[in-house]
Amino acid sequence: MFEKGKPHRGQFQPGQSGNPGGKPKAIITVVEAARARTVEAIETLTTIMRDKKASPSARVTAAVALLERGWGKAPQSISIKRDPAEMGHLTDDELIAIAAGTDTATISSEDTARPTNGQGEPH
Repeated sequence: MFEKGKPHRGQFQPGQSGNPGGKPKAIITVVEAARARTVEAIETLTTIMRDKKASPSARVTAAVALLERGWGKAPQSISIKRDPAEMGHLTDDELIAIAAGTDTATISSEDTARPTNGQGEPH
């Protein structure tokens, strides 16, 4: 049990950061360089998507990349076909198998194709 006002494992004192130096400068530089090429990357994807001589897989990949950047990835829903009362008695491994989709006897995955705002919410 935790005592009020006393730090426990993994907790920092008030005002103390777990990463006092912030992001390393090299990572910031790479991010800035990539973001500086956003317009060019979008134009390249658009060119590939429209190129009738490009392979169908390249065109689809470019189209999907553009759609996902503009609308976000389509959300996936998982239906669990077990009695909710039984779920509390499952082991961690069984719950992980259900969440990972490897326990096919108990779940079915449904892809929903409606666009989102990039945060899983429909437009």
